Amino acid sequence: LQGKEVLGFRMFLFSTMIAQLVITFASKFDNGIGLQMVENVPFCLELARIVMSEQSDESGTTSTLFFLFGVSSVLVGLVFYLLGRLEMGRIVYFFPSHVLVGCIGGIGVFITITAIEVATNTTFSFTPQGFNDSIVSQFNLLLPVFAFEIFLRLMMHATKGKYSLLPPVFYCLITPVFYFSLYALGVDIDDAEDAGYFFPPIKSTESAFSWSLLDIFTEIHFWNISWKAVFKAIPTMTSLTAFSLIHVPINIPAFAISTNTEPDMNAELIAHGYSNFISGIFGGLQNYMTYSNGVIYSKSNGRGKCSSLAIVALTGFIFIYGPLLCVYVPRCMAGTLLLHVGIDLFIEGVG
Repeated sequence: LQGKEVLGFRMFLFSTMIAQLVITFASKFDNGIGLQMVENVPFCLELARIVMSEQSDESGTTSTLFFLFGVSSVLVGLVFYLLGRLEMGRIVYFFPSHVLVGCIGGIGVFITITAIEVATNTTFSFTPQGFNDSIVSQFNLLLPVFAFEIFLRLMMHATKGKYSLLPPVFYCLITPVFYFSLYALGVDIDDAEDAGYFFPPIKSTESAFSWSLLDIFTEIHFWNISWKAVFKAIPTMTSLTAFSLIHVPINIPAFAISTNTEPDMNAELIAHGYSNFISGIFGGLQNYMTYSNGVIYSKSNGRGKCSSLAIVALTGFIFIYGPLLCVYVPRCMAGTLLLHVGIDLFIEGVG
């Protein structure tokens, strides 16, 4: 939907905040990280197509779409909760460990590809055309990512892994170092933006503190909902619910292996039930305990309720100011973070 970029940005962060808050108090992990379930985006797009095929007015479209998002999240939450209450978590113990380790390696490859796509603003594919479009022709955008990643690897090798805070501190320094490099090379920031080194601005006419912060909670108007579109969306919502159940039985045991922790799958399923149900009743998207971000957090020695609540607070800050600040973040910062995690997970999966 045109002009709704800020709304989508804050929907992602709201679901992430709910997940992190619930994981803090309901999960048995002391270093879990919650995230909006980004793998469900194709289903969300399909729901949007169904709604737009039935409604043309913006108010009705957003009302129906947010209603579908909320109902989908509530359904996912109820299924997770019931699986946990019925103690179905033991099923994951029948998964062979080498399958889970293989999934870790596969996630690493996926994140590495995502790093390339984020850094170059392209869609990568394992074809000659894909390599040319995303790597060869965009190598100028990938060069700072590779440079930062190589430098971080050298620093970690030199310090022999003694400093767990080295990677997160390094990531925080990428942005100021990048700006200093532009200044030292005499490159104008506007020229760097035009060349694709920065994320595009999210269009918003509102200030950070305004009633627009509450837009994601006020979009549903039941008198504007197209019940025909809701009926047509039932198969997609059913598929979304089933697909959402795939990740947790893989992420939790894989994360337990990476952090050397014995998980309580039933408790984790119930926690996921709470987080998705709460997100859903506010019209929010599905969420889960993410594996890759959790590994970064764990390797940075992050654990405990205070640290987890600090993440919630930081996410809340980005919820408010993110649309104004994202334009100043260079793509190479996100690309380096993703590339580093992807390589680590791939090595862990094949090692």
